[in-house]
Amino acid sequence: MKVAIVPIDAIGHLTPMLAVCHALANHPEVSVVRGFGSSRVAKLFLQQSAEFEITLRDHGEGKNDLAWKSFVNPLSDAELTMQRLTQFAPDIVLYDPFAVLGALGAHMCGVPSAALVTMAGYGTLGDDFVRKYSWERHDLLAANADYFERFRFNFRERGFLPVLFPSPDLSMIAAIERMSVPIDPSSQPMLHQLFRSVKGREACIGPCLGQEHLAHEVIKTLCRDDEEARNDPFPFTKLEQARAAGKKIIVFSLGTVITDFRYDTPVGGQPTGEAFLRKSLDVVAEAVQKEQGLLVAAVGPKFPLSGLALSSNAIIKRVLPLRRLLQGNADAFITHHGASSQAESILAGVPMISLPGVGDQIFNAKVAARHGAAVVFWDVENPLQQCDVATMRCALRAVLDSDGPKMACLKLADEMRMIDGPRAAAGLVTALAQSHRSQG
Repeated sequence: MKVAIVPIDAIGHLTPMLAVCHALANHPEVSVVRGFGSSRVAKLFLQQSAEFEITLRDHGEGKNDLAWKSFVNPLSDAELTMQRLTQFAPDIVLYDPFAVLGALGAHMCGVPSAALVTMAGYGTLGDDFVRKYSWERHDLLAANADYFERFRFNFRERGFLPVLFPSPDLSMIAAIERMSVPIDPSSQPMLHQLFRSVKGREACIGPCLGQEHLAHEVIKTLCRDDEEARNDPFPFTKLEQARAAGKKIIVFSLGTVITDFRYDTPVGGQPTGEAFLRKSLDVVAEAVQKEQGLLVAAVGPKFPLSGLALSSNAIIKRVLPLRRLLQGNADAFITHHGASSQAESILAGVPMISLPGVGDQIFNAKVAARHGAAVVFWDVENPLQQCDVATMRCALRAVLDSDGPKMACLKLADEMRMIDGPRAAAGLVTALAQSHRSQG
């Protein structure tokens, strides 16, 4: 069996896809796995025992616009990608639901498809997502006409949004069912109506985190791996000294969507991701200092480190070895609730404090708080309107002075460990391909 994979170059999407890629490459029914995409990620696929074909050219940074990145920009590389995909002749195409060429590739090859949904479910998108990414733009309509002229595939008429392309066969949700967010027809009628015509069956497969070093490799590949970062190893001895002195260790990270992709656009009630990060860091740093803890913070690739004045009880890095910090080092995690970060925190038994900014982060925070694994004393859709130093200190005490949030994490972790996400995904992909072959 041959499996084609079409990813997108985004950290929170690529890391789970690579974990599933590795599971497929080691599946007894699979003879070859081949990725198709940009040169930036080729090495990552080869490290997972897969093949890789470079079919997307480097167009530079381009527009910071999701619809342009998801639908218009890929058109320039669509013919080469389709040519290579059809020559490969896969039995199934696995793709990210934001990768238009994955959906198109399955159609052109006449094979079933599976989408790896790295969110907690399509319900995390909400009706605002449908309203925001409608077809009422000339460049989107022109691109759709071009796709139809070249490939006889009309995305608009088939019911897709120009940014999202669910599989008509199978969507694998990278969350346990209790932490997933299905579409609610009553509160999300537009989303419900949209997906009635384009989405196949769904299956919750649990988190797909991969081996410990995988996320770090993806971050190094897709973020700026500058000389400063390479020559500045993380000072784990400072954690040991803080622990010996009886200090609590508080990890703070807002992920890469806020600190990179959305750095210059509105986030969480703030005018930009930079403003959200800066204000959050100011509040958190002062609260942790007053609680006499040690702050370990990630600020991402764009935030200026020069002139950053913080307490000596703080470690500030562009990127953190997050999983290692959470496993046995952190007492609390102040997080944006990206899907992978949230799963890593729960699996490590580290209670969370919620500072979500955009998209599925908000729904993830609500679900985690509902199950007791996270604490939030403010409106998660506009957290910094109410989150000041005093309320942050209250949140810190709530997770540090009580076993409740930690026990809630451990209970959810037990459920997560019952499912090997990448292995479950590989099983579903191969079963779908086999079923299609037997019917053909």
